Formats: sequence, structure tokens, C-alpha cells
Amino acid sequence: MKDFSPRDLVAGALLIALVVVVAVSVDSDRSAFEDEAVVLAAISAIAPADEKNCDVSYGLNSDARDRRVWGDRVYGVTWGLAHDDDSIELAVIECAVFSHDFDGPDWDRSGRVFDFNLQYPLKSGKHAEAINEQVRSGVADVVSDYVSEAQSRHIDLSGVPNSSTGREGYVNIWGFVPLMNEGVYSVYMGAIAARQPDRNTNMGHMRVWNYDLATGEQFFLSDLLKPGEDAYRAVIRLAAENHNFHYLDGEARGVHVRNCCVVDVDEYTSSEAYEPVLLREQHFTLAADALVLDCTNYCTDGLSYFADGYGPGLVSGLMRLNPPIEIPYERLATHLDPNGPYRHILNN
Repeated sequence: MKDFSPRDLVAGALLIALVVVVAVSVDSDRSAFEDEAVVLAAISAIAPADEKNCDVSYGLNSDARDRRVWGDRVYGVTWGLAHDDDSIELAVIECAVFSHDFDGPDWDRSGRVFDFNLQYPLKSGKHAEAINEQVRSGVADVVSDYVSEAQSRHIDLSGVPNSSTGREGYVNIWGFVPLMNEGVYSVYMGAIAARQPDRNTNMGHMRVWNYDLATGEQFFLSDLLKPGEDAYRAVIRLAAENHNFHYLDGEARGVHVRNCCVVDVDEYTSSEAYEPVLLREQHFTLAADALVLDCTNYCTDGLSYFADGYGPGLVSGLMRLNPPIEIPYERLATHLDPNGPYRHILNN
């Protein structure tokens, strides 16, 4: 019997995986590749993201309901539950592309394989074309940033086994709509995992969009609040209280719910300068009964911009490497502007 080298075995495994992708892609509607061309073009900077390498399909936004639920970590278990509405599609792209010809002379030194598993919501009806264009462009931007970094890394992989993580990179994007009604449309999109070949850590990517469907315009956290410092401080105070509640509740139950520790709410609320511009930068989405604050793993902007020794920010110590923080609307009600986008929640 012939002895197979590790290279032969890995080549066989990769070939089988590619055959599976091709077989599944036979069922893909050709128009799906055209509709998602912006995202596929970003992947194609590595190798053609076509029917041979990719599958493009559609599901429903509600398909994401059980993907990532934070359970006891949040008020009412509302964040992480996708809005159950069959009018919202979920685009699903799965690709396996190779940086070099597997049998070519450059594979051993430079060859890498990249897996892309992307899902993001697509609206129908009012303002759908403009909103979906922005969502698709956001996904493509994340992929392009990842690909640019991959292409800038010139590393010698000679002798590295094909099965090694040194040759394998991946991007998993999970997007969904947590809330839609007649007046608002909220979109969350984060990279659950994005790792470059030869690296051990995952990069953090996040995009959020919140739209006022009366105008089709995107709005920001500052648009939800009444103007002035009182509302600004209230958001910080309630975020700190939320963090403390879940940290202590987890300790009492013997469950690691949040990183860090109990924080001094008064200090968090009053110690930093009033910088309303940070409200515009803050990542947030809307749930059925709460405002949800979030940030990437290392919190580089918004209210979460640095803190606890990392810089001049406000709530980073609560959010770095932590689940999102929910602030129920009823607790923030006196600071929410009833004439702004919040009116669509108040009246629904």
C-alpha cells in the first residue's frame, strides 16, 4: 500500500471540502451571486469568489435567534434575539479560497487558505435599497480590511504543515436585526471571529446601523437622547449599574458573567469630562425593551473609548471583553427625546 505524506492527506481533505462547497453551490441561484457582488468582490481580492469556491444562499432573519443568546447576562434576555419577521432576509455566504495554486511552485512558501462565513440581514419594503446597500458595503469593508492585512503579511511558510493554523485564516461575520417596527430598523453586525494565518488572536470588527424609517436616515445615540449633560451622565450611570448588577449576580450564582469587578457608580458618572461627540461614536442597537451598548473587544471609540489605564474614556472598563450592556428604556425614559427616533418605540 502506498504511504501518503501529510501534504497528500491535507490536500485530499481540502479537495473534499472544496467538492462539498461546489456541490452545495449547484443549488445557488445565479442572481444571488449578482446581488451580493459587492461582498464577493472583496473576497475575490484573494481568489475568485465564484460558484466553484462559494455558496450564496438566503434564509430568514429569525434563523439567527438561537445563534448567540447571552442568557442571564442581560436584562430580559432581549439582546441576541433576532427580530422574528419573515420580511427580513438573511444573506449567507460561505467561501473557501486559496492564496496560491495548491500544486504550484509557490504553495509551500506562501500558500494559505481562507474561509469566509458571512451572514447579514437584508430589508424589503421602505428604504430597502439604500439600507441594504449600506449593509453590504459594511460587510465588504470588514472583509477588505481583513484581506488587506493578509496581503501585507509576507511570511515564509516553508515546511509549515498544510493542516497548521499557520496556513489557515478565517472570517465569521454574524449579522441580524434585533428590532424593526414601522418607524425604526436596527442592524447589528459583528465578526465573531477573524483570524489571520500564523496568528493566535482574533481581531474585533463591528458595524451597527440604526435607521428612522420615516426619513430613511441613519441616527445616532445622541439623537435618541434629550440634549444636555444630564442625559449623557444618565447613560453612563445606568451602564455602570447594569454592569455591577450582573457581576454580583454572577458571583452569587457561581457563574462568571462579566469581567472586571464592582465599579464605583458615582465615580464613573462624574469623573470624566462631558464629551457629547462620544455619543455619536458609540456602538449601539435597539432591542424590544432596551437600548444596547456594545463595542469591539478592545473598545476603541464612543463612550467605551479606553479607560481603566487605557486612556481618557468612560465605560471601557465595563465593556472591554464583555457582553453588551442593556439599559431598559423605562429606566432611561426621562432622558429619551419623545420627539426623536425614540417616538417610534414609544408609540409601538
